[in-house]
Amino acid sequence: MGYKKYKKGIYIGFLILIGVIIFLVVRKQKEDKKEHIVTEQLLETQEEHKETNVIEENQSNNESGNQNKEVIQGTERAIEVKTVSLPSRLREGDLIDVRIRYPNGEEYVVLSKRGCHELSLEEGRMTLFLTEEEILRLSSSIVDCVQMEGTLYTVRYLRQQKQEASISNYMPSIEICNLIKNNSNIIGQATSILEEKMRKHLEERMEGWSESAKEERVDEATEWTQSGNEEGTYYID
Repeated sequence: MGYKKYKKGIYIGFLILIGVIIFLVVRKQKEDKKEHIVTEQLLETQEEHKETNVIEENQSNNESGNQNKEVIQGTERAIEVKTVSLPSRLREGDLIDVRIRYPNGEEYVVLSKRGCHELSLEEGRMTLFLTEEEILRLSSSIVDCVQMEGTLYTVRYLRQQKQEASISNYMPSIEICNLIKNNSNIIGQATSILEEKMRKHLEERMEGWSESAKEERVDEATEWTQSGNEEGTYYID
């Protein structure tokens, strides 16, 4: 009788042990499954964040890049310009305004935020990509400069990514429009006159640069010779 009870106790204990093991295994599987789901959710969230960051970064780069570039509509023509005064610090690709200034001090924006291409400061020329409307406006301003003794010059954008384009507020007078209408050659004639004027002005500036460069070289040579003599070095001509 005692043996049967002992055997029955072992059997019950074995069943309980199996039940406990099954319970632990099932619970472990549930925990693993839950952990796997959480991990997948975290990975998906991270991927979404990465994609969002990439999109935002691309948008930011695009916006920055677009602000730093001139707006091209696709109808522009490449126009070589030699009738505009160029600053010495102008560089290839700079964004500029072309403005007209009259003797009385009034000035207006002829072209707004255009890129400077094929720049040659030595020859006083550059290439601009202009629409037909801008070409006509520039041509009118050239005639205006000759008739009114004005000046065409450029203004460079220092912070090209942040500075907004100026408003083109130059409008040729009725007199200038009539001159162009009645004389089809006047634009070419005015362009030649203004180019010659700009060339003369450029040569005067370059001559001034040359004189300054000569003076600097003479000063440097004098200082170098004096310092050599002070150190006991003598030169025989």
